[in-house]
Amino acid sequence: MLSKSDKRNTRIDFSKIKGSLPESIADGHPPGMNSATVALSAPKSHTITKRKAESPRRDHDARPSKRVLTSSGGGVDATTGLRDLTIPKAVEAGVRSREYIATKRESSWKSFEEKYELKLDGFVTIATRKAQPRGIVIIKRFTGPDAANKMQMLQKIRHDSFLHALECFSFENHLHVVFEHVPTTLVQIAVSPVYLTGRELAAIIGQILHGLEYLASNGFEHGSLKCCTVLINAKGRIKITSQECCKSSSGTSSRDVKALGYITMALMQKYCKDDGSIGVENLDRWPSDSNAVDFLSMTTSTTSIKELLKHPLLNCAWEEEDLGWIVELTVISVNRGFKYPQ
Repeated sequence: MLSKSDKRNTRIDFSKIKGSLPESIADGHPPGMNSATVALSAPKSHTITKRKAESPRRDHDARPSKRVLTSSGGGVDATTGLRDLTIPKAVEAGVRSREYIATKRESSWKSFEEKYELKLDGFVTIATRKAQPRGIVIIKRFTGPDAANKMQMLQKIRHDSFLHALECFSFENHLHVVFEHVPTTLVQIAVSPVYLTGRELAAIIGQILHGLEYLASNGFEHGSLKCCTVLINAKGRIKITSQECCKSSSGTSSRDVKALGYITMALMQKYCKDDGSIGVENLDRWPSDSNAVDFLSMTTSTTSIKELLKHPLLNCAWEEEDLGWIVELTVISVNRGFKYPQ
């Protein structure tokens, strides 16, 4: 968890379970990985280790971190470097006032209660709100000298294709950012029992491309796109996460297009190839003249998001609602990495 507990922690190591997620899919792109077709049957055994947690260090009643005033009159957190922005200042910085993420200088645990940790692109905390409106949220912790830069990037990347940041807490040398709760990633979709149809594949890829088009039109590239940084909610809506790591692009989206190729390959055949090349091996399921295979091939020859959006694969009148049943089956059939205190 983000703050430690004196309870016992149960950690389930899915890397030791037969049929666990292949590294090639979890990473989204191959660094020379071992690939194997995923075993779809439930694992017969689990490896569970327990350890005694360190003494708790709750920060509910501690004092807020120090701030210093700059010549511009804005408050700056002395440890995170995060500058206070009024709504007018946020607008001047290119942030729409209705999309501004408010930062509170207090512990997040005054407002939220930790429940467990979940593996997305690294572990995040799943928490519940203590007051109305009640609900489940994802909380990420940012520390170090780049924490302020990550928060500033979250302020800039505000689009329906990305995981929605709700609020931020600055406290004791770190930032806690609260996000909407979308717990399923494309890692789980890829290794689920479901083999996607062309229409279902288009519904996922089309939504990802809309998000990447937004980034490219604003001079950004994601740079960390992979199966575990693409989430999907119960209604089939894609939400790209880790947008705090976006960088200014050099005029092309080459890294994101290449990453999309690996994601597409993992979704089509449930593994990536050992040699790092992009392609499918089961031509009975995906014939070489199909739109899906042609789209996959196109990710190796273009760096343009707009060109990919014109591909015939996406002309099948797909809808995100086509994916809802797949998410439901995935939730009940695929193991997840998590940490839960006992």
